[in-house]
Amino acid sequence: MTIDGHLAGEYVQIAEACCNEAISLKKQVHVFLRDVSMVDEFGRNLLSRLVLSGCHLHASGTYNSYLVRTLKPVRDRHEK
Repeated sequence: MTIDGHLAGEYVQIAEACCNEAISLKKQVHVFLRDVSMVDEFGRNLLSRLVLSGCHLHASGTYNSYLVRTLKPVRDRHEK
């Protein structure tokens, strides 16, 4: 799934529903943050939950790449 624009507000629920559907079908989920200009607290929480559920996050751009890098260690700490 590719996300552009904002990962905030009602868009977080839409993205979560799409990912949850794919997860329930036992599909590997890859989320690509492309041209995302804003991620609010709910969006960051969603990304953290997705990482914990085994989804793969990818990003373009400095901010989005940094955001993805900071979320990946969270999953590693929970697996120990």
